[in-house]
Amino acid sequence: MAWRGSVDNACYAYGVGEKLKMRFEEAGRVALDETEVKAMARTKTVHICLISVFILASVWMVGTNGKLMVASVLLIFVMFVVGGLVEACGPRPPEANVGLAAARTCGLALCGLIAFNVLMSLAGSTLGAEDS
Repeated sequence: MAWRGSVDNACYAYGVGEKLKMRFEEAGRVALDETEVKAMARTKTVHICLISVFILASVWMVGTNGKLMVASVLLIFVMFVVGGLVEACGPRPPEANVGLAAARTCGLALCGLIAFNVLMSLAGSTLGAEDS
């Protein structure tokens, strides 16, 4: 993780022009209140735990039985849905609609799953065409 920060800093230092750097300095910061900072820290912790557990479970499923490849890929989608729902249902300002946030999370996950299936179908038909 530390090397990503180093790469990011190097790209910013050497790859961004002075004009753009000045614009970043003026408008590129987001002010967070205490509730948002706590929510961000909670979300980060939840996502790190979920990613660790679900990736290990996914690798274990494929290693145990190669036929579980599709299930292991679907498990990753479940991970993102669970993480999104934890984030959506976490502490929010009173005016925030938790139900709408949860529905958006599930809708986006469904769209991602559909797109994944379409792309895999296209890839399969393309690969099948090359074999014949």
